[in-house]
Amino acid sequence: MTSDLLTCPKCLADIPAESAYCDQCGAALLRCPQCGKLRKGKYCPDCGVATVAAAASSAAPTLVCEAHGISITARDGGILGRTCGDWPESLSQLPYLSSTHARLDRTPDGWTVTDLGSTNGTAVNGRPCAPTLPFKSGDTITLAKMYKFAVK
Repeated sequence: MTSDLLTCPKCLADIPAESAYCDQCGAALLRCPQCGKLRKGKYCPDCGVATVAAAASSAAPTLVCEAHGISITARDGGILGRTCGDWPESLSQLPYLSSTHARLDRTPDGWTVTDLGSTNGTAVNGRPCAPTLPFKSGDTITLAKMYKFAVK
């Protein structure tokens, strides 16, 4: 195998290194958003960052906190905060949320959440943001260790 080829982790075919999908089996190739290396599992063993599909959906996800009846549609650069940000009317009822808690960003690989130095932290699927992690539909974003938002 030459340096401009990589091996599909699903079917083991040699494919061009710049591929987002395997041209043999069609599998989406997972890449580490930090180092860009191809990954088979959920987290990059080199960087520890969660992997995301290379060709992620561009649709804005909805974050739903059923316990508090909150549903918000993500915006690129949107700030999640109790008193400041893009959704204070919905998030003001969450007393342990920082005033400017976290930021949502659209990237070429999908969406990320960045903790903005909040007092009680931000996590994706239980993994603390340090400070940024990617997220996708089906994940759970936890704000202030207690407010769980399902990503839809």
